[in-house]
Amino acid sequence: MKDKTKKNEDYQPSTQESKIEEFLNLIEEIDDLYQKMQYIGRIQSLLKKQPFDN
Repeated sequence: MKDKTKKNEDYQPSTQESKIEEFLNLIEEIDDLYQKMQYIGRIQSLLKKQPFDN
């Protein structure tokens, strides 16, 4: 995952800009976690070895 804390410290975004940035970062984190959950689910289904489940 990208480190978003390393930015130009001289730049002070407006409140709305920083809130939008924070929101987009949260969406990225949620997407990352969701992908990990899907991966874990696939591993669990493989470990169960139930050939009749689709």
